[in-house]
Amino acid sequence: MLSFKNTLFTIALFCFAATSASAEIMPDTTPSHSQQPAPSNLLPSNLKAAQGKKTALIIGNATYQSSPLKNPVHDAKDMANALSQLGFEVIAKYNANQEQMEDAIRLFGSKISNSDVNLFYYAGHGVQVAGRNYLIPINAKIVREKDVKYKAVDANQVLDEMGSADSSLNMVILDACRDNPLPRSFRSSGQQGLAKLDGPKGTIIAYATGPGSTAMDGTGRNGVYTKHLLKAISTPNLSVEEVFKQVLQQVDNETSGQQTPWVSSSFTGNFSFNMTVDDRGLTVNIKPLPTQPVEEPETGILDIATVPTKSAIRIDGAFTGYSPMSISLPPGTYQLALSAKGYKDFQDKVLVRSASTTPLELYLDKVPAKKPITPPKPIRPKIPALTAEQAKFKITQFYRDKGEWKGVFMIRKVNRIRMVRKGKTTIVHAKYQYIPVPNSRRSDSGTDQRIFQFRWNGRGWKVIRMGAYKSGKF
Repeated sequence: MLSFKNTLFTIALFCFAATSASAEIMPDTTPSHSQQPAPSNLLPSNLKAAQGKKTALIIGNATYQSSPLKNPVHDAKDMANALSQLGFEVIAKYNANQEQMEDAIRLFGSKISNSDVNLFYYAGHGVQVAGRNYLIPINAKIVREKDVKYKAVDANQVLDEMGSADSSLNMVILDACRDNPLPRSFRSSGQQGLAKLDGPKGTIIAYATGPGSTAMDGTGRNGVYTKHLLKAISTPNLSVEEVFKQVLQQVDNETSGQQTPWVSSSFTGNFSFNMTVDDRGLTVNIKPLPTQPVEEPETGILDIATVPTKSAIRIDGAFTGYSPMSISLPPGTYQLALSAKGYKDFQDKVLVRSASTTPLELYLDKVPAKKPITPPKPIRPKIPALTAEQAKFKITQFYRDKGEWKGVFMIRKVNRIRMVRKGKTTIVHAKYQYIPVPNSRRSDSGTDQRIFQFRWNGRGWKVIRMGAYKSGKF
């Protein structure tokens, strides 16, 4: 017997589907002397279950923005169709977001208050965090472990609804058959698959593989587990215990023991999905019920590959992840932006079509290598030319204040001058008249010519040397 209490969850995927119908009991037309009709108020338990109301909730999620899946929606649709043919009233949701999943669970809870048999089936990504199981909506953006509590759907919500219904039989079927969709840092926690669930009395909880393990996705339309489950529930007069036992054997054989389904049960009655003859020999005709119409979100997939890899991807300005990546989006036009270090940013509009995959292989252009920056040559200040008047004045001062004639002679007049400029140096040839300095020991005067060398010192021209003129001519 299972008690309803806090329970668990881990990385995994599930599949879900169901439907409901009413059942009619028709007498067997084959004559039999041994057949004795039972009083109408003494119906066997398996006949009562076939007559009663049966309700199923099915959720199949596949078009995740990251780590999209192949089989869950197929699994869920096939389960919904099969259960509706077996008399279940089916509520089905495919590719549902968090709000849609929680609304479907509440609707399921309102319908099972007077139901004899309830069934929940889920296919999609799932995760176990802190001993609780969470079902992942297609729009969940989970970056950290603590995000799961607020971005995913706690599977205990379903068990809570079943616990309030007081039905004869509750079934929870989790086809955990896919990989971990969460960030790599989250996967390193070591938890795998789903954890064990506890439910109210009269509950059967079936896993595609044992708690703490992950199952195979399958290469065909359906996952390995759901493929054999669909076959087993359609087998006439097979008890519910035999259904799950047969599925266990078939899955274990097909996977060579790599995947072993697991069942936990506190159901003590009798039930058969496809009961055609009850234990009194009466024929049971089950009227199929249509699956409730569901507005299935039309989504498409962008399959993005880039060179270089690990380019940052933004859709309409929102960071989505790194390439290569498959992104599930509603149909429409989106602004795609890619960026990578050392490459030019890429931007373009992309069209996402309903129920189709758009492959994109994009090559980013490298940013040209920057040429080394050569510092500009310093601008040298322009040196003004030495004028004749400046040269005459400075020669007069130099002759008077320096050299062998200091304090003896002074220049009275510079008669002629010739200058040659060489960068910061100017050579000046001057012919001049000289006279004795008053009160000096000399009294003679005359003319002379000499070479004067001027140097620019950053502020002005300065005479730095005087030499004799030897050519004899000016």
